[in-house]
Amino acid sequence: MGYTTWTVTALEVPNATKWNLLGLNDASFNDGTGIADGVITPDKLGLGAVRSRINTAESRSSTSYGALSTAQSVTAIIGANGLALVSLSSFFSASNSSELSYFSFVVSGANTIAVSDNNAIILKASSTGTMGLIGKTILLTGLSEGSTTFTVQVKNTVGTSTYAAREITVVPL
Repeated sequence: MGYTTWTVTALEVPNATKWNLLGLNDASFNDGTGIADGVITPDKLGLGAVRSRINTAESRSSTSYGALSTAQSVTAIIGANGLALVSLSSFFSASNSSELSYFSFVVSGANTIAVSDNNAIILKASSTGTMGLIGKTILLTGLSEGSTTFTVQVKNTVGTSTYAAREITVVPL
């Protein structure tokens, strides 16, 4: 079975043959035989959001970006338009009253983006034990089409930062 072209003119009432042809065409789309090879391409697919959430609290003490004990990443298929929304959120707690805690990401695969404070969510402690849930969404543009991995990276300025209920979501557009 395959798709068969048919036409109807203005104000025409289709006869039984045309209605049957419409039904056969519908069936050919359902079983795939009415879809030509090469018609469905990645830029025409809804490529879907990917999300990772880790509830367990983990701490890190380092002024350089790096992964927590439980590494966290998602891999998204970036479409032909090269756009993606990246959402970050985490519950933070700080051990020092002058601490800055950063939660960011690095990108690898079809695209490469270095970890950056500009992309981070940041908790500025006002006292020892400062806590907060912080989130942020970033629009990335100019990405290359293909499989791209987004990996969470954290750092802090002094003391120890603890991160819990941490989440990264990527939505290719």
